Amino acid sequence: MLFAAFGVFLAFGGADAAPGVALSLLTAVLIWGTPRIQANHVFRTVSWQGEYRATVSDAGITVETEHTTLTQRWSLFRGHRETRDHLVLLGRDPNILILDVVPKRGLRTEEDMQRLRTLLAGHLPRV
Repeated sequence: MLFAAFGVFLAFGGADAAPGVALSLLTAVLIWGTPRIQANHVFRTVSWQGEYRATVSDAGITVETEHTTLTQRWSLFRGHRETRDHLVLLGRDPNILILDVVPKRGLRTEEDMQRLRTLLAGHLPRV
């Protein structure tokens, strides 16, 4: 938004400001569009695998698709956070982005949510 506002400000500078205006507006578009482009790329990359099913147990988190099964032990994670719609597990190594996102909509009842919170609290701190 700041770059767009700066571009508008420069636009009042006349013809000499044209390169600055173009650069500011291009930067604004890239800042706005990059997360959307990345999310679209991730979705295309994993969508061919079909539906995901996640199981949380004392062993860790197991994610299954029609083609793969991946078990991630609790030692892979440094902690978890809870948002309104998700539980997010953060990877131990800060230099590598590893995280698991567990959507709350996948839980059937509030009792399931409480069991999941208890299980997470027993293995990972809240960060």
